[in-house]
Amino acid sequence: HAVRGPDGEVLFYEGTVEDISARVRDQAALQQNADQLRMLTSQVPGMVFLVEVDRSIARRYRFVSDGIRDIYGVSPQALIDDPDLILRYRHPDDQNRLTEEMHAVWQAPASLGSEFRIVMPNGDVKWLLRRSSVVRQDETVQVRVGVLIDITERKRTELALRDTETRWRLAME
Repeated sequence: HAVRGPDGEVLFYEGTVEDISARVRDQAALQQNADQLRMLTSQVPGMVFLVEVDRSIARRYRFVSDGIRDIYGVSPQALIDDPDLILRYRHPDDQNRLTEEMHAVWQAPASLGSEFRIVMPNGDVKWLLRRSSVVRQDETVQVRVGVLIDITERKRTELALRDTETRWRLAME
C-alpha cells in the first residue's frame, strides 16, 4: 500500500512478497490428478464413486463419475450436493434389502455385490449391478469405492431366455 505524506504525495510503497510457487505447483498437480481420474473413469461403463458412509448409513459422496448421467440422468454434482438423490429411484421391492445390506457391512465390513432395480421418473425400470468395497474405516465412517453398472439389457435377455425355456419345456410335455 502507498504511504503518503501530509500533502497526500506518495512517499513510498510498503508491502510483502511471498513465494507461492510451491502452492501453485501443488494446485496444478491436484488439478492434473483430478483430470486424469475423470478421464480414466469416463472409460468405465456406468458410475464410479467414492462415498463416505456413517453408522446411520448417511452418505457423503466425494467423487462421482460422469457415468451417473447415463444411469440416472443427473449430474455428478447433483449427487454430491444431495446424497439421497439416487435413493429416491430405488424400486420399492428392493428398498429394504439394500438398506439391510448397508447395515450389514458395518457388522462385518465386506465387499458389496448385488443387483437391484430403480424406477425412472417416466416409469421405466432399470436393473443395476452394484459393486463396492471398503478402502478405509474408523469407528464412525467407512470410505467405500465402487461402481454401478446398468445391466437392464442383460436382465431382459435373461428373462426372455427363461420365458423361451419355459415355453419349450411346456411344448415338450
